[in-house]
Amino acid sequence: MNRNKEKADKQKKRSGTLQLMLGFFGFVVFMFVCLFYGADMRYKESLVPAAAVSVNGTRLGYMHDFAAVENAVDDLKDDYSLIYGESKPFDIVYNCEIELTDGKIDYLSDKECREAIAEITGVAYKCPKAYSFFIDGKYAGTCDSRRLFDEAYSAAQRFEFNRLRESDPTVSQICVKSKITSKQVIRAGQETDDFVTLCERIIDTPANESIKSGSGAMFRYNVKKLETTNTMIPVGTSYIYSSDWYQGYSFKSADGSLGIRSQTYEVEYDGGREISRSFISSKILSEMKPDVYTVGTKIPPRAVATGSYKFPVRSKFHFSSLYGEQRAQFDGDSFHYGVDIVVDEGTPIFASDGGRVSYVNTTPSYGTMIIIDHANYIQTCYAHLSETCVNVGDWVYQWQHIAYSGNTGVSTAPHLHFEMRFLYTPIDPLDYLEKSYVYY
Repeated sequence: MNRNKEKADKQKKRSGTLQLMLGFFGFVVFMFVCLFYGADMRYKESLVPAAAVSVNGTRLGYMHDFAAVENAVDDLKDDYSLIYGESKPFDIVYNCEIELTDGKIDYLSDKECREAIAEITGVAYKCPKAYSFFIDGKYAGTCDSRRLFDEAYSAAQRFEFNRLRESDPTVSQICVKSKITSKQVIRAGQETDDFVTLCERIIDTPANESIKSGSGAMFRYNVKKLETTNTMIPVGTSYIYSSDWYQGYSFKSADGSLGIRSQTYEVEYDGGREISRSFISSKILSEMKPDVYTVGTKIPPRAVATGSYKFPVRSKFHFSSLYGEQRAQFDGDSFHYGVDIVVDEGTPIFASDGGRVSYVNTTPSYGTMIIIDHANYIQTCYAHLSETCVNVGDWVYQWQHIAYSGNTGVSTAPHLHFEMRFLYTPIDPLDYLEKSYVYY
């Protein structure tokens, strides 16, 4: 009995231990499942959706927005139709799947997406990349490289410049102001434009109507011309100081002449309207010659009579009438009371001797006249003047400038009528004047 009881106790004890171990193992499994599920939930919550793009069965990559793929495909379709028109369809299959990612991926930019689609499409059609060029938004041609288009564009500009210069040699430059744009296209077996074709299209397309020169160039430009104008150089003034003449007296001793200056400008025109002007050079075609004035520096004598009488003009002259000649045909008197000295109108007239001015006025016969009283009851008279430089009461010194010759009163030509009077009675001036005058 005791053995059976001991055996039963051992078996009961063994069964309790097994249950305890099974409970612990179940708890461990439960905890592991809870931890795994929580980590999986946290991982799924951290995933970011992205658009996985494929074109013609080829995986491109991930995009933030599937709209960029649609835009790139639309652009390629436009390029394709530009080359082939609507007659040849552009077949492309593309799809997009949303995938969850950890966010640590490189997304394609819009440009990279477009280039990748063009590359894949080009491989599918066995055609390399090409570029379409546009001038101010208008189609100019398609070629393999930008360099080829630039060369054709430059050649077209040189052609247009030479065409303008043939009709107008003053054209110095054209300033192109058109905007060039380009985009990548596919060729799909089509031949691209060569150099000559590009040049002809750029030159012959009538797209530059604003240029009044009749250009058919596709590009817009301003024209620069070298324009030369001749301008007059005003006559200047120079002075000669001479001790042969008294202070306070000056006269023009030589007439000047205008000069001519040639000035060249580069003028820019926009459709015939001047928009800028830049100075280039200047050249004197004819030198200006100044008017020359002689200025007296000699100290004048005292304004008193000297008793000697100098000739009233200091330029070349000749006599047209002498003292005592018959003058009835001019003044109704048969006797000429002075001498007529022929000089040009405006010739300076000088006082024969010092004295006081007693008369400055105009008469019908003598015209404008000056009378100067000298010593010893001598008077000198100066008639037919155009302008006087003294007033009644002025004291003048010998050979002081007093007037300009003229043609006033009874006169047939410009001259000076000169008289000398003693006690108001006319006397022959040639009997008293110094013999220092010069005939011509």
